[in-house]
Amino acid sequence: MPEKEILKARGLYKRFDELSVLENINLSLRQGEFVSLIGPSGCGKTTLLKILAGLMDPSSGNAGCYLGRESKLPCATVFQDSGLLPWLNIVDNMKLCINFKPMSDEDKGKLALAYLAKVDLSGFAKYFPQELSAGMLQRVNVARAFAASPEIILMDEPFVHLDFLQRGALQQLTLDILRNEFKTVLFVTHNMHEAVTIADRVLIMSSRPGRIIAEFKVEIPRPREIDRIREDRQYLMLVKDISEIVSQENRKSQAEFEQWLKEKHPNL
Repeated sequence: MPEKEILKARGLYKRFDELSVLENINLSLRQGEFVSLIGPSGCGKTTLLKILAGLMDPSSGNAGCYLGRESKLPCATVFQDSGLLPWLNIVDNMKLCINFKPMSDEDKGKLALAYLAKVDLSGFAKYFPQELSAGMLQRVNVARAFAASPEIILMDEPFVHLDFLQRGALQQLTLDILRNEFKTVLFVTHNMHEAVTIADRVLIMSSRPGRIIAEFKVEIPRPREIDRIREDRQYLMLVKDISEIVSQENRKSQAEFEQWLKEKHPNL
């Protein structure tokens, strides 16, 4: 595994008025590493991703996508919803994400079509977003992020709205693309099975205010096939250990909410 740090957060705090969301976040990703970030709902995972992407400022501390002392590196973000423009067809939506490249429009179209082929959507290039299913839209979303050729990809629960079969297919698709694409990925999820299936490391966040409280290395060899990995002994042990910690943090989060509700609304 390459040792160069490419994405870092140091002493990161985030507050919204009186609400403390993130507390002393320290993390780093090495170049070419895939890291899953998991934690209870409301612990600040999406907020952290937005800060790392430069879409939000921290209250204090430093975060960003850098390689050594070079200037900030470009990153792509993949959110829960596709964010495709409804008045553009799929290939034109794809071309938007590669507009910064010094390429002709024809070459951008060819690149977009190549990545649509990777996600088995070549025949839908001229369709509009509203004509595609949720699973197909998320395949476009993944293809668009890779087509932009960023150094870093930040993924915020991109498969959360999909059914079991669609989710598994996109997990495998992401693994297959990464066989040939040397990218650094931070992947937010609530699903510990998903976290272990695709990652080199799994980071666990506490209940709010979010802190990184545990780290697990996933030493299952790549390339991986999701149908086989779920029979792996290490996979089963990791899922068990991660599940225990996340469940404990979920209980803490629920207890804190109930205490807040009792204080704010004593008559309920």
